[in-house]
Amino acid sequence: MVLLGKLGHIIISLFGMLLDLFGLLTRSIIISSSLFSVNKFSIFWDLFIRQIYNTGLKATYINTVIAILIGILMMSLTYSILGENTRFIDYYAKLFVLVIVREIGPLISGIILIARSANAVTAEIGYLKQHNQLEVLSAIKIPAVFLLLLPVFYAFPLSLLLMFFYFDLVCIFSSWVLMSLLQNDSVTLLYFLQTILEQISLNEVIISASKALIAGLFIGLTCIYYGASVKPKFASISRSISTSTTSQLIILFTVNIVLSVVAYR
Repeated sequence: MVLLGKLGHIIISLFGMLLDLFGLLTRSIIISSSLFSVNKFSIFWDLFIRQIYNTGLKATYINTVIAILIGILMMSLTYSILGENTRFIDYYAKLFVLVIVREIGPLISGIILIARSANAVTAEIGYLKQHNQLEVLSAIKIPAVFLLLLPVFYAFPLSLLLMFFYFDLVCIFSSWVLMSLLQNDSVTLLYFLQTILEQISLNEVIISASKALIAGLFIGLTCIYYGASVKPKFASISRSISTSTTSQLIILFTVNIVLSVVAYR
C-alpha cells in the first residue's frame, strides 16, 4: 500500500508538472504578441542575444572537445572493423548518419545544454525567487515573464539546434583527420563531407531539427518552472536544480527516442 501510494504521488506530481509546462508554453506564445511593439522587441532582442551567447556560444569549447573525441572514437572503431576496405568511406558515411546524426549528436548536445546552461538559468531564477526579486519586478510594473521567460523560450531551441549541427561538423572533421592518418590513400575533406551529406535525406534533417527544437523548448521551460518553484529555504535552490536536471534528462531522452521510433521504424 505504501509503495502504491508513493507511485500514485509520483504520477500525480508528474502530471501536474506537465500541465504547468504546457501552461508556460501557452503563456509564452501569448506574451510573444507583445514583440510586435518596437520598444519591447528591442528589449527582448538584447536579452535574447545575451541568452544565445550564454547558452550556445559559451558552450562551444566543451562541444568542440566532446565532438572531436566522439569523431575519433567513431572512426577508430569503424576502421578496426572494416580496415582498408575499398568502400570504407561509403560504409562510414552510412554509419555516421545512423549513429551520430540520428542519435548521438542530439543527445550529447542536449546533455551539454542541460549541464552547461539550463542549470545556471534554474539557479538564477531560483535566486531571484528566493530573494523576492520577482515580486519587486511586478511591483514596479516590469513583467517578469517577458524579461525571464521569453528569452529562454526562444534561445534554448535555437541554441540546441546550432549546437547539434556544429557537433556534427566537428565530428566529421575529426573523423577525416584520423582517417587521413590511418589510410594510405588520402581523401580530401570536401569529398569526405560530400559522401556523408549524400546519406543525409530531407527526412533526416527534419527529424534532427525537430529533436533539437522540441527538446530545447521543453528544457528551457523546465528550468524556468523549477527555478520559479524555489522556496525560502536553505537547500531549496540546490534541490530545484537537482530535480530540474533529472526532469530535463528524461524529457531529452524521451523526445529523441520517440521521434526516432516514429520516424525510422
